[in-house]
Amino acid sequence: MLKITLGVFLLTLLCHHSESGLAPTWYSCGCHWASWDAWSQCSESCGGGYRYRSRSVWGHDTPECEGFESCATSDMGNEYDHACNAVCDHGTYSSGMCRCPTGWYGRCCSNQIVCGNPGGISHGFVDGSFYVYGRVVVYHCNQYYNLTGGTRTQRCQSNSIWSGKKPRCAFVNSCHSNPCLNNGTCINGLDVYRCACSKSFTGVNCEIDIQPPEMNNCPNNMTQFSAEPVTYINWTAPTFVDPVGKPIRISTNYPLDSYSFPWGDFKVQYVALKPSNGMRTSCVFTIKIRPHPCKPLAIPENGAKVCNGWKKDYGEFCLAFCGPTYSLDIRYSHRQWYVCGTSGQWTPNALPNCTGTFLTAKTDDDRFRFNNCSSSDQIQKIQETYVAMFQTSAYNDFCTKFQDQCRRENVEILC
Repeated sequence: MLKITLGVFLLTLLCHHSESGLAPTWYSCGCHWASWDAWSQCSESCGGGYRYRSRSVWGHDTPECEGFESCATSDMGNEYDHACNAVCDHGTYSSGMCRCPTGWYGRCCSNQIVCGNPGGISHGFVDGSFYVYGRVVVYHCNQYYNLTGGTRTQRCQSNSIWSGKKPRCAFVNSCHSNPCLNNGTCINGLDVYRCACSKSFTGVNCEIDIQPPEMNNCPNNMTQFSAEPVTYINWTAPTFVDPVGKPIRISTNYPLDSYSFPWGDFKVQYVALKPSNGMRTSCVFTIKIRPHPCKPLAIPENGAKVCNGWKKDYGEFCLAFCGPTYSLDIRYSHRQWYVCGTSGQWTPNALPNCTGTFLTAKTDDDRFRFNNCSSSDQIQKIQETYVAMFQTSAYNDFCTKFQDQCRRENVEILC
């Protein structure tokens, strides 16, 4: 008998033998199997790998029985074990390999995912000392500190990174030192405080005085009628105080709280200055001194009342004009001025009416006569005559004093 050994090239075949692989000459060559050799070492230390063993076949030492294939196919000379090492520390063995669960890695799932030390926190501490996948750490703050800017709990993730954001401990007892001045109210915040100031102060610590002097009893504007060219007026001065007790200085243009005023308009002013912050409070009122107001003067029948249309509260000066076919009674003259002065009384006391008869003796008064009181050219003629008469009258000072207003267009015509 001849022992036939399978060549080493067959060791790479990774399949089990079967009896179907016997050659047709198995019996004619007297073939029978030798014992299996010992198993080889496993190709992997854990988590899969394979081992193998081989065997020889015996046959007749004849030419037709030469070679392993005269007894069986080559694959029947080798045997492979694919489960030679099913070690899988933290996973499961499947299909010839170790499959790791989340959080573990390596050929045998023996290495765990580690996130590393998440670090401490100022003014606080971290609860949790395991820094591997799935574990959590919890941040806490010391007294008078609050967590802010992150998450209280962090978890080690499968990517070796801690979830969330590391928080910090913020101081929340900043008001303990009573930083707010001038009766300000301190409000705690995170690492900061805020002062709610009274209306008199501002600033981070209510240190800036923004309180102006407060004023009481500022007099109202007043108007006084007087027939005298100078009138004595007195009043009660306003009072000023500072709510926060700082000194103030008061100035005025009328120190005696009284004065003898001529006719006219006068502004009285009091100013309270607070030197500590430069703020001022003012009281301003106006005193008007006027002659007594004139009573309305009736418009002449069939004619027109023509008067100054400016500064009438200082005096009124009127002339009588007549319509086209009317004249003044022979007792009256168009050159007569009707004046209301400081007493508020008219002199003479009424305008004469224009009569229904045209007096030929008064034809030289044509310039005081009009055809149509609503005609623009007639109105202009009346106004020009009035101004010319005023400027040459005994009252021309009134026109001179207010010459910027003693103009034709300011003459008032009532028909």
